[in-house]
Amino acid sequence: MPPLKKMALILFIDDNLDTLALLEHAARIVGHAPISSMSPEEGLNLASTHKPDLIFIDFNLPSLTADQLVMRIRQSDDLANIPIIILSASLTAEQACHALKAGANRCMQKPLSLDELTIAIRSTLQL
Repeated sequence: MPPLKKMALILFIDDNLDTLALLEHAARIVGHAPISSMSPEEGLNLASTHKPDLIFIDFNLPSLTADQLVMRIRQSDDLANIPIIILSASLTAEQACHALKAGANRCMQKPLSLDELTIAIRSTLQL
């Protein structure tokens, strides 16, 4: 793949530490700056503070569903236009539909390969 045109700040929200570590590592490999959170509330705070270029959210989060988190992001004037990709190892068509209706831009199955992550970032951010 050709080199990236721009480094993006990417927020990953997932309650699995191993998954976060892999996603962060993959984002760094392809030239992006990752930040991450294991909780939806902290993720929302990080988004408000850092204004990332892209947010990846695990569908199955504790305390707040991905749909609820997406809606809260979309209701914030400062965050409403940030693209959101929902990740899940077991996403049903109905769950994907709910996530998209809540305002997610895309849904993807985990695990992601490095190429899949790179393509998702590039296509979503038009890099």
